[in-house]
Amino acid sequence: LPRSGSGLIQVWILLLEQLTAAISNCPRQHQPPTLELLFLLLREVTKVPGPGFGIFAVTHLLLPVMSLWLQRSRGDQAYWEVAAANFKHAIGLSSELVMEHLHCFIQSGRVSP
Repeated sequence: LPRSGSGLIQVWILLLEQLTAAISNCPRQHQPPTLELLFLLLREVTKVPGPGFGIFAVTHLLLPVMSLWLQRSRGDQAYWEVAAANFKHAIGLSSELVMEHLHCFIQSGRVSP
């Protein structure tokens, strides 16, 4: 990932990293609005800093946390019964986001369809 002289990339990384990590740990009633905010920000990073950073954010920040969320619920049926709806919501938002990021990446001319 290229370094920016202003440190903007590092600010984005820290913001997204902390917000993403908070998703599975915050109270369940706060997970849907927190997810919406996270995905709003993840959509915006394709504009600034750009499509490459959007792909980085998904692969290095979002997907690992989604994996941890899934592992956290392993073996705890009671947790899964309560958390499943929010996790499914996150999976749906993630799938939609990946498609949007790929579309932006293709439009940027960095890859051909």
